[in-house]
Order: sequence, then C-alpha cells, then structure tokens
Amino acid sequence: MGWWQIPYRKGELKAVAYDESDCIIAADIKGSFGDASRIRLSPDKKQLVADGTDLIFLEIQMEDDQGRIVENANNRVHVQVEGAGRLLGLDNGDSTDFDPYKGTSRRLFSGKLMAIVGAGLEPGAITVKVSSAGLSDSVLQLESLPAHPGTIQGISAHTCIAKVEAKGHEAVVTALGDGEFRLRCTSRNGTDKTKLISQLEFKASGLGTAYLDPYGFISAGLYQYSKGEVGNGNDRGVATSRDGETQVGFRNIDFGA
Repeated sequence: MGWWQIPYRKGELKAVAYDESDCIIAADIKGSFGDASRIRLSPDKKQLVADGTDLIFLEIQMEDDQGRIVENANNRVHVQVEGAGRLLGLDNGDSTDFDPYKGTSRRLFSGKLMAIVGAGLEPGAITVKVSSAGLSDSVLQLESLPAHPGTIQGISAHTCIAKVEAKGHEAVVTALGDGEFRLRCTSRNGTDKTKLISQLEFKASGLGTAYLDPYGFISAGLYQYSKGEVGNGNDRGVATSRDGETQVGFRNIDFGA
C-alpha cells in the first residue's frame, strides 16, 4: 500500500503499478471535479415483486456540471417514495451521523447515500423523488410486478369474542361479544423464524354474550373450564395429562334451533 500527499492541482491523476520486470500490472485514474450541480440516482434494479419483502437498493450521488461524480459531496437530500412501494431506510456509512435510519432526510457521506425501497403487497408504479437545496429534483420511476399466485394472502381469523381480517398492511378487528382479548402481530420478514412485532389488548362490552358455533371449527385453546392437568399443545390446542384424568369443557355453545 503506497501513500503520498501531493499539492492539489486541477486535472487528472494517474497511478501505475509495475512488477519486477517493469511490466504494468495495474493502473487507475482519478479526475478532479467541481461542485454538486445535479442529483444522480443509480438503482440496482428497476423492478421488484409485490410480495412485501423484495428490495431495491438506490445509490444517491452528486454530479458536477460536466457529469463527473462529486466524490466528497455531503449535501443533505430528502427522499420521497410514492405508489406501490415504501421507503425502508437511508444510510451513508458515517458512524458519526446520528440521523435516524428510518428518516426521510440524510446527508451524503464521501459522496454517497443509500436508500432502500421496499415492495408493498399491491403491484403498480413506484415514484422516487429526491430533492436537495439549490438543486433540481431528481425523479426515478420503478415498477412493482404481481407476485406469483399463492405468495401473498390476506389473513382472516376469529374467536368467539372477535374476528380479524387483514389485507396488506391494514387490519379490521370486529367485536362479536363481551370479553377481553389480545391481538398479536408477527412477521418472518424473509426469514424462517416468526418474531412478535406488537401486541394490543382489547375489551369489548355492551354486545352481550358471544356464543361458540359447534358446527364450525373450535380451537381447543378456547376452553372455559377444565379438571386435572392441562398444558399448552400445538397449534393453539391443549395438552392433557399422561397419567391422570384430564377434562376440558366449553360453555356458551349455541346449537340454535
């Protein structure tokens, strides 16, 4: 590794490496550049799949009036994503920068900033707009393609007290009867492990008693009384005692007429 300090002079600097036989084995050229004149956007791809997990990595740089990269630019930029995508984060690699990764504005560091654009669950056009004080806005058009059948699905579940219907990033919770319940949001986020993201507690009143439907599926985990040893089973079920007697029962079952 060679290290030289030389006075700055506008123009081109070329480094050439030779081996023992004075043969050129490597060369590199660096050119001088002016002040930032416009914003350059360089995505790693222009299409993603609307599966909620696909990503586009967008490199943000500055060019001078000759189209050369401004390698020491530290301009602050604002990033806006509209349409069938979302801005997941911004990072510049500067360990001394305390701006949040989840913000919409950050400075370039050593002339670069990375924006991560994530797919939603609906296909369509994605518009990325990057602006900076004193410069013209730069707009990039991306596309979110439909996912393969079976990749995305809404979530629908219910107990005797409430039901939840989810599609995309929205969920509707409907109370069916009086009682207390909790709603948990989990995500695998592209991995094989499910992680608990958040949990909300609810209490419904004024609706009366909620009855179980004996002609549909009733989770064993919804039992209301028991006798003997009862543990947690698989798939929201119950585990009974291996040695002693265990009884599990349900109340408020509506057989109708």
